[in-house]
Amino acid sequence: LIIQDFLPRFPEYDAWKQNITLVQDISIAQAERKLQQFFHLHSRESLAYDPHETVAISMVLDYIAMTQKISLSGQTISDAASSAVSGSIQTMLQITLQITLPKRKSNEKELQMDKFTRRNLEVTKTLQNLHYGSLLWLLDETKTSQGGRALFTCLNSPIRDIDELNKRQDKIAYFMQDKAKLSKIREILKEVPDFERMLAKIALKRSSPIELRNLALGMRNFAYLAKLIDQQIAYPAELIEQVLAAIEEDATQEKGYIKQGFDSQLDEWRDFEIQVDRQILALQEEYKSSTKIANLRIKFNGNFGYIIEINSNHKDKLSYAFVFRQDLKNVARYTTQALETINVKLAQSTELIMAREKQIFEMLCQQVLATAAQINSYATESAQVDLYANFAAVSLENGYVRPVMTNDNKFEIVGGRH
Repeated sequence: LIIQDFLPRFPEYDAWKQNITLVQDISIAQAERKLQQFFHLHSRESLAYDPHETVAISMVLDYIAMTQKISLSGQTISDAASSAVSGSIQTMLQITLQITLPKRKSNEKELQMDKFTRRNLEVTKTLQNLHYGSLLWLLDETKTSQGGRALFTCLNSPIRDIDELNKRQDKIAYFMQDKAKLSKIREILKEVPDFERMLAKIALKRSSPIELRNLALGMRNFAYLAKLIDQQIAYPAELIEQVLAAIEEDATQEKGYIKQGFDSQLDEWRDFEIQVDRQILALQEEYKSSTKIANLRIKFNGNFGYIIEINSNHKDKLSYAFVFRQDLKNVARYTTQALETINVKLAQSTELIMAREKQIFEMLCQQVLATAAQINSYATESAQVDLYANFAAVSLENGYVRPVMTNDNKFEIVGGRH
């Protein structure tokens, strides 16, 4: 977010200007009203920000609304969806943005480095602008995305408070004391998803059933890991087990991702589809017998549904009950009243099944969003576990030892190497 008059001062401005979107100016009063409405605050006095911060936060919300194509009014947008038979299934889908009030970050305990210092120290990239050979490259053996981000932040914002440094060293030492346990922890971390990103996709209604299932599995895996390291963390067992009981392990298709037995109404419509297969086989045998055409087949076609196929030279054997549909090179296609009835019912049941599955999926998503605070805590805690387990593993691998931290100006290295 940049003041428009300041833009031409950038050397890259000519290359940028074709891709820059100008937003309307916003007053401090407008920004305060927007934040008060979006975060459901009782009064503007609840905003503990200076005017510039208030405007910046408001513009960030506008940016989200613009790029994600959603409304920020009242935090939700509605999407009427999935009308089923006789309009009996009507569901209102809502997108709820899981955004909490920003907190002002204190930099008092961190070492501030400008980009030139960071570049010369080769913290995240070498002088040749390569990841390989940088400090981040050397230390990054994290197993999760959130752990990788935590490591990046850790290296770019070194802490300078000795108490905080010793707490960090204590956590690393804890993971180093049992190599077998550390190895098990890092194996479990491989099965822990990026909770923040997955929660955001669910909130924006861009997640898939398999992603929802993976989120539930990840929460169960991390809850087990937390217990392994004697860490207390809330575990929404009922919700997690419900998601796992509902969604198939290979839920990649548009239909059939809700498990059999989870929903009685869905099972009823699926049973009809199974009965259709039996009815089609019975009709095929009946038509073979009545027409004396041994190679008569009833096949499913994307355009016609179930259709009768015979060799073209058998056309004269069919009665008026068989209605012509299509002539191919050596094959003629026909239908009957019985087949048309099945096709209509099958199309209806398919539509009902897809609508019902979507309704169940959306219901589960809303239940997951209701536990957003817990999921965010999983994101934070898993990032920290991965970060310190990573430091422990790298230290054991490279023979690093714990430094003795003091408040004086001594810097003593014994047996070091560069």
